[in-house]
Amino acid sequence: SWYMEEKMHILEYHKTADPSHWLSQIAQSDWRAGQYLRRLLETDRFHSLLGGKSRLLLLTEGEKLLAFCTYAERDDIPAPDLTPWAGFVYTFPEARGKRRMGKLLERVYHLAKADGYPCVYINTHETGLYEKYGCVFWKTAKDSEGQESRIYRLPVVHMDYSHVLGTKVSGTVDRPMGSVHPTEPDLFYPINYGYVDGLIGGDGEEQDVYILGPDKPMQTFEGTVIGVLHRLNDNEDKWIVSPGGEPVSRETILDAIAFQEQFFMGELYLPEKPKDYSFTGYNSEHLQSARMLRQDMTPAETRLWEDYCRKSTHKFYRQRAIDQFIVDFYCSKAKLIIEIDGHPHFTKDGKQYDGIRTGILEQYGLKVIRFPNEKVLSDFENVCKQIDQVIASRSRR
Repeated sequence: SWYMEEKMHILEYHKTADPSHWLSQIAQSDWRAGQYLRRLLETDRFHSLLGGKSRLLLLTEGEKLLAFCTYAERDDIPAPDLTPWAGFVYTFPEARGKRRMGKLLERVYHLAKADGYPCVYINTHETGLYEKYGCVFWKTAKDSEGQESRIYRLPVVHMDYSHVLGTKVSGTVDRPMGSVHPTEPDLFYPINYGYVDGLIGGDGEEQDVYILGPDKPMQTFEGTVIGVLHRLNDNEDKWIVSPGGEPVSRETILDAIAFQEQFFMGELYLPEKPKDYSFTGYNSEHLQSARMLRQDMTPAETRLWEDYCRKSTHKFYRQRAIDQFIVDFYCSKAKLIIEIDGHPHFTKDGKQYDGIRTGILEQYGLKVIRFPNEKVLSDFENVCKQIDQVIASRSRR
């Protein structure tokens, strides 16, 4: 789980040790849709209605539920080509006012990005609520009951900070370790926070930085940019600076800056490791995401893995992390990637994204072949023959 504060976690309902504990709190929500969600869980209809890979995310503090939402394949809008959805978005009254829901939507964003989607959809009757979470109004549509609804999209972005990461900077520490925010007295700074002198950031002010360095208050700083926190619902980025230039793990950085970033949605970008996947095709940075995807394979992916890949004389990997992507199946000997596609891949946005993704993967000398879910399930023998033919042709090179 990703720590927002010392006692706050994001859990997945179906993977908790005691789902009934959380279900009893969902039942206390003062929202009709929350009660509908409760009934879906009680009658074991959650996945049959929302999709087999759908997840219910819980924002918790100790044993207390603060907020919940779903990362779902389907929603109440009859449009099978639109996926994934953030749904059943709810914050309990006592937790409102601090944008806690933003952290759940942030998790939904990261799941969608790991799954290769270009955006997340949100169906709502509200106006002005989701804009503060980085969402953009797309269009109106009728739900399953014929009522007009507003559809928002949260775009998945791929930022390039290669011109920033690794650069040396210096500046002023205007909020030293141990100080409090000038207008928010409850916001305490456990690390030094300042700005790069003379460099203007996205908000029109000097570029802000978190300094992960000496465990003491500072007035000025010099160091190397080792990370960039891109805020998804704000107009500025935060640079992470190490005075000695030493690399710091992703988890350490997120823990250090959570005191302030808990109120925003963000994505941390770190320097890329040398991109040489000639032998393993492996990127360890996405190990956790790959593990989660292995537990949620579609029926088509499961069929290909169990009845072909595992029985093949060639070594196959499932949900393999390569570059910034997680591919469905990878054969290292043939340098072959096999993708099993659902409906979202056949939309205009899906096809465009897949084209960009394939282009990047082919730069490593990899071959990408794709099969629709329906093809794998209905014409399995011919799918296997096609894969065998590609492997044979690439093994002879």
